[in-house]
Amino acid sequence: MSKEYFTFLLFICISIMTSSSLTGQEICDNGIDDDGDGLVDLNDDDCACPVLIPSGLIPNPSFEDMTCCPNTEEELNCAVSWIQASRPTTDYVHTCGTLGNTYLGINAPQPFPDGEGGIGFRDGKPGNANFKEYAGACLTEAMEIDLEYKLDFFVGFASHFASRELNMGVFVTTNCNNLPFGNNDQNFGCPMNGPGWTQLGEILVSGNNEWVNVVYEFTADQPYAAIVLGPACAPHPIFSQDPYFFMDRLTLEEKNKFGVPFAEITGSICEDDLTLVIEGDLGSSYQWYFNGIAIPNETEAFLTLVESPEVEGIYSAVITDDEGCFDSQDYILTIPSYSSVISAAICEGDVYPFGTQNVTEVGEYEEDFVAADGCDSTVFLTLSFLENTSSNLPISICEADSLIFLDVIATEPGIYEASTINAAGCDSTIFIDLSIIENTSETIERSICDGEFFSLLDVTASEAGSYQAQTTSAAGCDSTITILLDVVPANEGITLSPFIEIELGASVSVEPDFTDPEIISYEWTTTSGVLLSTDRILEAYQALFTETLLLSGVDNNGCPAIDSIELRVDRNVDIYIPNVFTPNNDGNNDNFSLGATLAVIGIESLSIYDRWGNLVYDGNHEGTLDSYEGWNGKYKTQQASEGVYTYHLVVRVLGDQSLSFSGNITLLR
Repeated sequence: MSKEYFTFLLFICISIMTSSSLTGQEICDNGIDDDGDGLVDLNDDDCACPVLIPSGLIPNPSFEDMTCCPNTEEELNCAVSWIQASRPTTDYVHTCGTLGNTYLGINAPQPFPDGEGGIGFRDGKPGNANFKEYAGACLTEAMEIDLEYKLDFFVGFASHFASRELNMGVFVTTNCNNLPFGNNDQNFGCPMNGPGWTQLGEILVSGNNEWVNVVYEFTADQPYAAIVLGPACAPHPIFSQDPYFFMDRLTLEEKNKFGVPFAEITGSICEDDLTLVIEGDLGSSYQWYFNGIAIPNETEAFLTLVESPEVEGIYSAVITDDEGCFDSQDYILTIPSYSSVISAAICEGDVYPFGTQNVTEVGEYEEDFVAADGCDSTVFLTLSFLENTSSNLPISICEADSLIFLDVIATEPGIYEASTINAAGCDSTIFIDLSIIENTSETIERSICDGEFFSLLDVTASEAGSYQAQTTSAAGCDSTITILLDVVPANEGITLSPFIEIELGASVSVEPDFTDPEIISYEWTTTSGVLLSTDRILEAYQALFTETLLLSGVDNNGCPAIDSIELRVDRNVDIYIPNVFTPNNDGNNDNFSLGATLAVIGIESLSIYDRWGNLVYDGNHEGTLDSYEGWNGKYKTQQASEGVYTYHLVVRVLGDQSLSFSGNITLLR
């Protein structure tokens, strides 16, 4: 609260409380309706004293501490201790600069509730209901769990038709590092769309070109360390019309710190010694009030109350010192009237003590007591009898075991009787129907592959045979399991030829010489583990170098079989280079062309020179040589002369290899 606003309230209060000579003015401590408006003393607004507003846990609560004057939107950074909590940014407004959102043309109502500054914020914009602006602050200290708090602040409303009603949201977090929230996403919406935040509540507020005081009370269930205020999570009903609002004077503090607190509340009204004591020595005079009306002659710092039919109500005090008047907290007095109804049950023949009575019969009874605080208490008793009980209990034990239950010991099936006391303390007879559970046995068959181990309970085995495992049945009795174990020998169900010879560039299909019919799955792989196929036959495989392939399989028993084959690749490259050609257009040997196996996959260069060393042809080719046309015997569009020419050839071979050839070629016409 600003100094000027506080001084103004004190001036009003002092004027009201001390002006008894004004005609028609309500006198606030005489119990009379002086101004004839039907309202007496504190019930008349003329007698209002300011409620003490504590400094609170929110720093810079009225946005008066600043580092700069706002000149446009989005300048909350000018206000000390406040944080732009969301990607959509709140606006700092102040009389020293801009008073609202210049883009929307909306200004805060004047004057501000406290000081000369506040903040403005949106609740949506055209096309985006989630464009919500929030302001946040780290609290000066974390809230304490289970304490009652009050949040007291003002919401400002412009006369803009879409900005007259707001569902205000209050959000908190236990970690100040959660500010800001939303990962810089302007469509994120309210804090509850992310982790770490709690919504304390929503408050529907409305106004028109005015400031409205909002009070929200709650009990902290966690040590909250930061707060965010702004729109509630739901879309504003008319978000498309740019709803815009303001906030000022935000106070968050323990509820009992609003108003002058009581130093002590002692005694009990039922014992006529309930005493209310105002905290501290705040000044020269006190006046106590009952339901807002002055209590005659009660002008001390304490008030003692005694029980009477009219004593229930609201008690408070007004404290006046040199600076003015202040209201105390309210104390709401009700006289406790305790009553309770209990039900009890006793065994037949027992006695139930109830106050001054010893009850032995079924029925309803009433007794007066005095509570711990001295107030009257009435207890109504409904008494019933608990009968002696009996029950049948079926019990089973394993062969050779014994039953020991209360006073019964038995090893044979039959009916036995045991005596005890039930939960209510009455006699109880239990008839035990005892049966014997036989030990069990069963036989199972299992198979494993050669080289594997079988484990079950206390049995571990790798060889075929019969084994016994001991366990406990579901009934808790001994159980024997006989295991008939079969070992499937290593499967040699795949046979491949030792090797296949192929030319470089050729494709080969590899089929096993033999496979066992029980094999149900296959895998062709390289020795490095690369999977080639899951078919029995490896189709059209092209090897670039000599390598070994593996064929593995699994039979119906889950046992493996494997064999290998070597693909021997002949990397010798045969290439045909003619020594003469006749480019005379007779359709026969007209071009100097080449021939080669599939191993050759291209010509890197073919250079042909005349006898004087002139380059007459320079060419290359991608792909096999069956489509290569070669030299047509021309040099610069002219027919080359007959004679001997020199060539230099570089071809590219599968497997990233290049081969070079040189020689002579004769051109004849």
